[in-house]
Amino acid sequence: MKVDVFFVICREAEFMVDQNQATDLDYKDQIENLTKQVESLTNQWKRAVADYQNLQKRVEKEMEDWAKFANLRLLERLIPVLDNLERAREHLTDPGLDIVHRDLINILLDQGLKEIEVKVGDIFDPNLHECVETVATGESERIVTVVGRGYIMGERVIRPVKVKVGKRESDSELSPSADKPDAKED
Repeated sequence: MKVDVFFVICREAEFMVDQNQATDLDYKDQIENLTKQVESLTNQWKRAVADYQNLQKRVEKEMEDWAKFANLRLLERLIPVLDNLERAREHLTDPGLDIVHRDLINILLDQGLKEIEVKVGDIFDPNLHECVETVATGESERIVTVVGRGYIMGERVIRPVKVKVGKRESDSELSPSADKPDAKED
């Protein structure tokens, strides 16, 4: 009987050792799973924070753009007034007119409006210039005359510079009927 009791006690001890080892393995698996979950949640949190920061930057840029171009329509309507003041200054010498002209220019400059600088001889750029006439000269695609001023705000063209552009004599359109004899003979 002592042997049986000893055998039973040994068996119970083995069972407890096996059970403790199994429990240790379960704890290790649980720790691994929890560690993976923590890593996954941390990565998701980092992505969410980055997305939020990108959203903040985009909203700030949109607000800046909105503020910058909020008065764009008004500025577009003031440019012809500036043109008229400049034409009046060509014919009148009035200090009051000069003051109004200077004040209007300062207001437009404060709003970010800039005159597009162009010189005779510059290469024609359709993004900045509007060709009102082509003139037969020796140089093709070169500005011959500046007809009207143009304005830009930031990188946005508000009104292109009105220019006359040169073309070579050989660039002129030739009459198709002058080159080809009449092929029809009845």
